[in-house]
Amino acid sequence: MPHSSRPRERERERERESLANSSSCTRAGSRQNPQSSSRLSSLSLKSTQQSSAKPNFIHAAKLSAVFLSCFAFAFLCGALSFVPKDSSAEASITANGDVSLGINQVIAMSVTPNPLNLSIAPTPIGAETKDELNINVSTNNPTGYTLSMSSSSTDTALTHTNGSDKVISTTNTTPAALQNNSWGYNLGSKSTTNTFLAIPPLTSAAGLKQTTAPAEVSQTQVTIGAKATTAIPAGDYSGTLA
Repeated sequence: MPHSSRPRERERERERESLANSSSCTRAGSRQNPQSSSRLSSLSLKSTQQSSAKPNFIHAAKLSAVFLSCFAFAFLCGALSFVPKDSSAEASITANGDVSLGINQVIAMSVTPNPLNLSIAPTPIGAETKDELNINVSTNNPTGYTLSMSSSSTDTALTHTNGSDKVISTTNTTPAALQNNSWGYNLGSKSTTNTFLAIPPLTSAAGLKQTTAPAEVSQTQVTIGAKATTAIPAGDYSGTLA
């Protein structure tokens, strides 16, 4: 019994020593690991801070560059949108200007022959003479013109150069033969006119012709006739028609 118990005790002592050694190693390892873990964690933190600082700066720089590029592109697009248009388009508009032309109304008249010279070889019972006036009128008046005739004054007679003897106007109110020592007018050519009307005074002009449209050339013929006897003196008798 004594001999058999000793080996067991030795084995137990070895086991205790073995357990003691393993626990001391574990405690030693646990004392060393915290330091190394702390150092590793600090290094990892430093590394994280350093690595995170640099990428943040680079990222901000990249963002700034992108923002500047976008701003420059937007400014360029805005500038292009305000580029003035081609001036030729404005010139084509201003070239379509209105033109105004005012044409005045005009009227012109010519009388031929002027003066009209008549000549008579009188007889005791009277002799006649006649000739025609050609009156040409031109006008651009849209409503045409009115042609009238009268003596230039209230005196309708042809007066001698002596100022006293006269060839008076006929008194015919309708076309008729002339009285002795009288004169008158009628419309138409001398070849077809044998009757005459009284010469109107200035205050009562007689209408010869009226038109309602412009006329480039409009002609009117008026025949003047006279009749004289030997009862009045020879000489020049004259008057004016207006």
